[in-house]
Amino acid sequence: MKKIQMSGLVSAIVLFAGLINASAQSANEVLQEVDKVLYSAKDQQNKVTIILNDKNGRESTRKADVIQKGNDMRLFRFTAPTAQAGIAFLSLPKDVHLYARLW
Repeated sequence: MKKIQMSGLVSAIVLFAGLINASAQSANEVLQEVDKVLYSAKDQQNKVTIILNDKNGRESTRKADVIQKGNDMRLFRFTAPTAQAGIAFLSLPKDVHLYARLW
């Protein structure tokens, strides 16, 4: 796997995208959910489904696993579809790493 260091912003965007679901939520509700995930002290494992809609109305779905240890270590790994499976973001206290298959 190839490892590329990235800013902490990428991790926050990915986690934020995973929290948004198909139902309409207010900005405050979304931020409260983000705070619950980002600032909870317990270890967690979650499976998320991300539904993307393009400008032509086509829908595509991504699935991922999120593993959190404490407040400052997270692994976000795509599991489906096959083209994205294996891409992962590892967020550590001082940096973020991107892992991707090269084949």
